[in-house]
Amino acid sequence: MMGIKHANPASLTSSLLDIGVFLIKVPTVEDEATVDAIIDVFYYPPTAYAASKEVRNLRLYTRHRSWMIGQRTQAKNRLQVVLAGYNLASPVTDLFGVTGREYLAEVVERLRPAAQRVVVDN
Repeated sequence: MMGIKHANPASLTSSLLDIGVFLIKVPTVEDEATVDAIIDVFYYPPTAYAASKEVRNLRLYTRHRSWMIGQRTQAKNRLQVVLAGYNLASPVTDLFGVTGREYLAEVVERLRPAAQRVVVDN
């Protein structure tokens, strides 16, 4: 018979202990303190981690900022697609800078109404 030291008495409730390929016979528990410990482990699990209010607020701000960055990226991509549909290449490196916005103001009159709405809204 092998002797196994158990960190958790809950594993002693059955008469057989499964350790993979082998089954080891374990005596049943008759000690009341061990039974109480087993009940505490199974019926009253330890409290899960709850973040503080400051951490929850930071997580909320981070999620919101990430969402806003995604929205900005989508808007810029929509503008790029509209310009690509008209084979218009931006003469400036930053289409959303001061000179890029001036270029968009010049180009918007040559676009169809739906494309104009995309450019103006974004």
